[in-house]
Amino acid sequence: MNLLSFIRLLINHYKLMLTMAIIVASMVLFLMKDEPRNYLTTTTIYTGFASGYSLKNSERRDFYAIKTKFDNLFESIKSRTTREEIILKTWAFYLVQDSISKKDMSFENQLIFRELLSNKLRNKLVVSSNEEEVYNRLYNYYSKNFNNEIYHILNSSESPFHDYFGLEQLSSIDATQEGSSDRVLISYETNDPGVCFHTTRIALAVIMDNVKTIKSAESDDVVNYFIQESKIAHSKLDAAELELSELMTKNNVINYYEQTKWLASRKEDFQVAYQSEKLKLAAAKAAEKEAEHKMNMGKGLLQKKEEIFDLRQQIASLSSKIAFIEIDKSITPKSSQPIKSLPNNINLNKHRSDLLGLKDKLQSQIEQLYLLGHTSNGIKIEKIATTWLDAVIAVEEYTARIYQYIQFSKEFEITYTQFASLGSKIKQMERKISVLEKDYLDLLASVNDSKLMKQNIALSSNLKIIDPPFYPVNAEKSKKTMLVILGGIAGFILTLSLLILLEFLDTTIKTPDRANLLTGCYVAGGFPLLNKKIVPLYRELFSLLTNQIATYINYNYYQTKGKDDPFVVIFMSTRSGEGKTQLSQLIARDLRIAGEPTLVLSPGSIERSYFLSHQDKDNIEYNIPKNICDIPINSKEIIGNYQLENYRYVFFEIPAIIGSDLPIQIIKEADLSLLILKANRNWNKADSMALESYTKITAHQISGVLNGANVDSLESIIGEIPKKRSSFRKKMKKWAKLQFKQNQF
Repeated sequence: MNLLSFIRLLINHYKLMLTMAIIVASMVLFLMKDEPRNYLTTTTIYTGFASGYSLKNSERRDFYAIKTKFDNLFESIKSRTTREEIILKTWAFYLVQDSISKKDMSFENQLIFRELLSNKLRNKLVVSSNEEEVYNRLYNYYSKNFNNEIYHILNSSESPFHDYFGLEQLSSIDATQEGSSDRVLISYETNDPGVCFHTTRIALAVIMDNVKTIKSAESDDVVNYFIQESKIAHSKLDAAELELSELMTKNNVINYYEQTKWLASRKEDFQVAYQSEKLKLAAAKAAEKEAEHKMNMGKGLLQKKEEIFDLRQQIASLSSKIAFIEIDKSITPKSSQPIKSLPNNINLNKHRSDLLGLKDKLQSQIEQLYLLGHTSNGIKIEKIATTWLDAVIAVEEYTARIYQYIQFSKEFEITYTQFASLGSKIKQMERKISVLEKDYLDLLASVNDSKLMKQNIALSSNLKIIDPPFYPVNAEKSKKTMLVILGGIAGFILTLSLLILLEFLDTTIKTPDRANLLTGCYVAGGFPLLNKKIVPLYRELFSLLTNQIATYINYNYYQTKGKDDPFVVIFMSTRSGEGKTQLSQLIARDLRIAGEPTLVLSPGSIERSYFLSHQDKDNIEYNIPKNICDIPINSKEIIGNYQLENYRYVFFEIPAIIGSDLPIQIIKEADLSLLILKANRNWNKADSMALESYTKITAHQISGVLNGANVDSLESIIGEIPKKRSSFRKKMKKWAKLQFKQNQF
């Protein structure tokens, strides 16, 4: 559908569309004739969600979070719980009053309100001058079950006060953010100004209380959580520190790291002294061996030597004891755990005194041994024996000292092992304390942050009323006129949409282009729908159309040059009632006017009903014979006494192809077939099969003629339709065809 077709659709059906628009507008007007006038009140609150209420100056603004805050507020206002609380508190306000003034509620609504609750229930729920108690009783009674009177009034659409105290009505409370500001506009509309005002006033108080309650509960839960967790973390930290303290006290550790450092330095000193003693022992043993070799004593000296050896053993034992006491005094670690208990000074003096006595005795034995003789080399043994004696004493002393060094080394290893295991435990406990301390400090920081956030929430939940609700004195302007206009427009558009839809869903032949597409035949011409109203307006058009078809027949006649027989044109259709007889007579009349003798043969016993006709002596009706298939066109049963040689054109109308016997011989001998198609019917498979069968019979051309078409659709055949048009209409048609400019020649 193009723009021109759309405009034509509007012109052709404008009466229907205007009628539907008037009907719909009248229905809207009728339905709204008893509509009560509504009263509107508004209030404005300042939230601070977008710009204020922050104790942290560096806090960044999150616009998504701000939008979420506003959405939470709006959804809280629309929630069922909030609406229930508003309605019940409004009820409580009216119930505690001894008499309700007209300003608070109209007289008509007061009569209905008094009948809502029975006297028994009213006496049970109402407490004089205690609005809060009345609300609590109403709420308890309402939430007790689903079958009580109050529940029915709030939830049922059949309640007499549904338009005032119904949950559905309260959902019309509207809350909107004013631009991108912190201001929220709350509005409510109903047809009683007093109920409207008090409902909005109570709704504002309920909304602000709910915001405070929800925000405070959230912040309190967060603060309490972090406080509890910080207490748990602190107790864990105290337990770990106490465990470390007990471990250090039990092992006499004052400062573990300083004590281990001192032990390490003392061990290095001990190793140096130990190596020095080993070197001295080796030197003493070498001197002893050399002296013994030089002495080379005889057998007489063996006994004396054994005595001397016993004395050596005793000297060695005393020297070992003395060395132990001296070393213990000089290198024992002064730590919290002593290595060995120290002997007292009395024992040390006694050992030294005994050692001197043994040395004197050994000296005496050596002198006796000296008197026994000399060495084998003739050298006096006195000097060598003295040397040997000194070496022996030194070997014993150094051996005793090294033994004590070995004992001390073992005790050092035990101490080191103890300190090593103790160090790993202390390290582990210190790491544990460090982790617990970090957790505790983090939780303390979270406690401070949550308390700060709580203060922020407390500030942000403290909504401020900028514009309190006002009492609506004047009713809102009625929307009746606008709705009536919108109803008329909707009726007009709905009808137009339906017509456009039907236009697209229309599957009739309708236009010459669709006739060509469906039948596959060339469309030689068309004819508009004939009725008493249209015939006088389009007589010139009818003449042009019949003349076009007559010209087409002449063109086909002259294509068969040298033909002496009359030119036979068969008027056929797949179904009856397509207008074959009327079209054949009108075309024949046009040819006769042009001087072409034309014979029209139409089957008889068929009811005719048409507005245009042409009676002529050459328009004859024939009776369909029983053997029509084999009868030629010049048979007397067909033409009677008429002679075909007297005519140039013979129009032979045959019955509908579907359901009739066809004059096969006449069809084969014919020169042209015109398929008459009715524009307002569908072309289906039966039509296609019938046309295909007909095509197999004939060898000549089959062309189509569209009958009963819309006048405007015939422009594709003859061009612009000849009819009277105003200059404005001509311009509109050009513009619809996008012909904004016209070339001048």
